[in-house]
Amino acid sequence: MNFSTPEAGMPDVLDVSVSEEALTVDLSDGRTLAVPTGWYPRLAYATEEERANWTIIDGGQGIHWRELDEDVNLAGLLAGRASSEGQRSLRRWLGQRSKDREAFDDSKPEKWIRLSHPRPLPPYSKPSGLRFPDGGTVSVQHLYELVVELTKWLRQRSHLPDDKLPIRRYANPHLDRDLGHLLDNRHLLVVARADRNSLRDPKSAGDLFIDANFGAEYHAENMRTIIEWAGLHPSDFAVRLRREGRDF
Repeated sequence: MNFSTPEAGMPDVLDVSVSEEALTVDLSDGRTLAVPTGWYPRLAYATEEERANWTIIDGGQGIHWRELDEDVNLAGLLAGRASSEGQRSLRRWLGQRSKDREAFDDSKPEKWIRLSHPRPLPPYSKPSGLRFPDGGTVSVQHLYELVVELTKWLRQRSHLPDDKLPIRRYANPHLDRDLGHLLDNRHLLVVARADRNSLRDPKSAGDLFIDANFGAEYHAENMRTIIEWAGLHPSDFAVRLRREGRDF
């Protein structure tokens, strides 16, 4: 969400804390704002960890909670406006949230495997989906599509700005020995359009290109590399696999 350009003299957000009772925001002009957490239902339903995972956006004029897909506008806070989210939207979000938690319940047979898992993509894996931190999913049929969709999602949400390109693969002697001379000096993984010829098997990921010439184990490591390069954590992403043509 992008907010309008602030008026001259508008303060910036410096710090944020959220408790069961209040959302507290420290401003650059020395003021501290405190409003009921209940003004923002997603914050009210959130865990302590989710509430603490906020970032300042739009040059200090807003606050974003990634796991909750919640934005709070400083201008709205100053005006005393609560969340405008309707009950239907909130119920839909709560329903999806419940499904997400069930899917990630480690006590049950895994339908979705987190990318932080030691081996999320075993040899000869057949992926069918990728889940993002905001709860969204995308269907895929090929291994390289996991990397493509991941890169596109990160790019669209400004996690991969131009100054973070190109992305280079982490050296992994255990894996690299299997490719040997094929790797040569080409350790580039994600590049801008102008550099696509530097990849062995470039595939379009929006306005970027990824190298698709890898097996399952490499693709898992490459996805973790891209996620960490973007400043996120692999545990927030998950893949769904097929076995003998069926999801499991």
